[in-house]
Amino acid sequence: MRVIGFLLLHLVSVVKAQAIDETDPPIDNDRRLEGESCCSLGNPVELAFLYTGDGCLVAENNGQTGDNCIGTISPADPPEKVFILASSREDPCDPDADVWFEDERTLSNPEFTLTTNEASFPTEVFIHILPADSLCDAERLETIKFIADCSEGEKIDMGSIFGSVEVSGCFAVESDQGEDCCEFLDDEPLQLRFTYTGETAVKIIANDRADACDTNKVWYSAHVVEPQDEFTLDVHTIGENSFGSAIFFHLLDENASCNSKSSTETYEIDICSRNSKTNVRDGDGLIIGDPVPRAGKTILIGCSAESPTVEKSCCQPTQSLASLHFTYNGGNCQNDLAESIVESCTGELNDAQAVHIVASASEDVCDPNANIYFDDNVDLGSEFVLKGNGNDQSEIIGDVWLHYMPLDFDRASETCNNDLIMQRVKFQISCTDSDIITNRLFGGSKLSECHAISSDDCCASDVAPLFLTFELSPRSCSTSKNGQLHDYCTGTVSEREVYVVANGDESVCKNSDWNGPVWYEGFLSITNSDSELITLSVANEFGQTAFADFTYIHILEKDAVCVGNELKKSDHLLQQIRIQTTCSSNEPLFLGDIFASATLVDCKADFEDDCCDSNKKPRQITFEYIPRNCSYFGNEQVSYANRINQVCTDFINTANSKEDVFIIASDNDQPCEQTAKKWFSDIVTFGETSKEFTVHTDSTFSPNTYIHILSKTDVPCTNGELTPGVHQIQKLYFDAQCDEPLKIGNFFGSTEVIDCQSIHQIIPASSASSGEELSAEK
Repeated sequence: MRVIGFLLLHLVSVVKAQAIDETDPPIDNDRRLEGESCCSLGNPVELAFLYTGDGCLVAENNGQTGDNCIGTISPADPPEKVFILASSREDPCDPDADVWFEDERTLSNPEFTLTTNEASFPTEVFIHILPADSLCDAERLETIKFIADCSEGEKIDMGSIFGSVEVSGCFAVESDQGEDCCEFLDDEPLQLRFTYTGETAVKIIANDRADACDTNKVWYSAHVVEPQDEFTLDVHTIGENSFGSAIFFHLLDENASCNSKSSTETYEIDICSRNSKTNVRDGDGLIIGDPVPRAGKTILIGCSAESPTVEKSCCQPTQSLASLHFTYNGGNCQNDLAESIVESCTGELNDAQAVHIVASASEDVCDPNANIYFDDNVDLGSEFVLKGNGNDQSEIIGDVWLHYMPLDFDRASETCNNDLIMQRVKFQISCTDSDIITNRLFGGSKLSECHAISSDDCCASDVAPLFLTFELSPRSCSTSKNGQLHDYCTGTVSEREVYVVANGDESVCKNSDWNGPVWYEGFLSITNSDSELITLSVANEFGQTAFADFTYIHILEKDAVCVGNELKKSDHLLQQIRIQTTCSSNEPLFLGDIFASATLVDCKADFEDDCCDSNKKPRQITFEYIPRNCSYFGNEQVSYANRINQVCTDFINTANSKEDVFIIASDNDQPCEQTAKKWFSDIVTFGETSKEFTVHTDSTFSPNTYIHILSKTDVPCTNGELTPGVHQIQKLYFDAQCDEPLKIGNFFGSTEVIDCQSIHQIIPASSASSGEELSAEK
């Protein structure tokens, strides 16, 4: 990929008699390439369209033979507003689909753009047009299929019409289509990328022999691929420097084994061979974009004379390792070992197809007290990960043994025996003594990656998190991006008001109520422009000390209700997300992880400090004001958790508001009670550094402490009542006398405790003193 280009159709008019605003700046003449083909630039990675409402009955005039349009939209009476979902699947609700666009569009606002992060779109792209304000399972108004891969010989021209949409622009990256990898590379390829073009899923083995079961050199080991899936062969996968003269592709039935001759197709491809005497090419070419010679069900889509597999230091700049990623290659001890840290290697694997690997801190594989970093079956060519928290240890350090055992070995069995060891490799992890380098061999495995203990790792400590904060945005399941093996998602969320319930069960309902334990619940408005934050807290359920193994986030229609153990309307469940939240092996949890509509942005394993430590009662508490609803709380106060509806009241929904407010902290549930003790009374601004406020008392706080949040004003109260025009936003109550826990990090509605002192500090002049009565003048 070398040259980029952009085409934009100059819109003189649109079929729907919509005028162009003449006040808009003119389009650059250099970008007016009406009628040009997007494929002249290479495979498009962005495609811009207009919704026209013309329907399938209009002559499509697009030059494609593989396109299709089914629908009921009439050009005589097209819907003004529709919901458009563009994906890789014919079923708009398919959870495995790649989704490139999902939003509402109108005839007066018709533009929408499909963008892929891959080298190109897949061969077939589907544009589903549904009624406005509907879900993916609504009755479709129109479904359009077109061919978006230029290598298929189909055209994508500017102005082409596909049903109710028209191509208005494209951005493309010039590809290497038609190039011969054996000619334009300065050296033979070290990496080859393919697309599988068969009609059914198969299991692919790529090796250097005509026998699918031969394990001399295996570049791709028995992985199942679906039609149009991409896969990559890399010489460094098994520590080689060349593919040799040929690669054999073995295509097996999805559930077949390598020796199932009747269900195996075998193809051989030549790797740029030359005559040894004349040095002239005498084999087939490797042409990008063409079916691979004698392997017609695979298409070569890229090649490189450089492999991205490079050596790197695991100890720079860190000194603490949390995980080591290996690839099992079945090698023997005489292979090139990582001599600087490998102390010993005994035993032969002889390319065993599958083994059971135990990585531990003990030479005795049966040691019940050893720290275990990995313990599972591994196939040839597959990755396995040593993790420092495999047995409540956050860091991998000291002596480590890799025990290669027979398949399905059970170290907890009474018959566990070290005599079963096929190969044992000992090495030492100590960044202070010697570096650990990737792309080095450790007997039958190669180290491919390493990861340091990170502040972004929610599982880096010995304690699983008690608080998880997510940012919610409207997205489909296909946008998930995380390292978990057992995360799960169904459904799609578009911009709308929703009700969110996070709990520890796949079922959201039980006995006509939300199924507990409930870590979070509340109304939210999810938009593309302004995301919402939710915090899941173990403290939301009294008596709970940890999240369940799996935490579920249910995103519901705002008026969803439970009847018995089911939702009253099943389609009110817009999206369900499952996340492993107890930091079990192979289930990492990092800040920035994306689980469909939820992105993890913060985690805490404990409250930071105890305001009631040493039996001292606080005399000063500093809060941060963060506009949120009452459903947002995280604390261990039983009276708060059990009486949430009584101790916190939302008068106005101002979650995520950026407006300044007036806050009164007192011992009375009425903000303007003239006999109340008032510990704070002032404007709190929503600036970067000024949204904090501190409440003070000369002795101790009263048993009941109330915080009243009002609209911004200079005079909140007049004659014991709210001044006309002043509105109460939120009222909340908590225990500040240490009869119940109070810790830094606790949050109550829109307030979070960020500091506390048991010794009275200087009171700012703007704050009211203890017992002061508010007057009309403040």
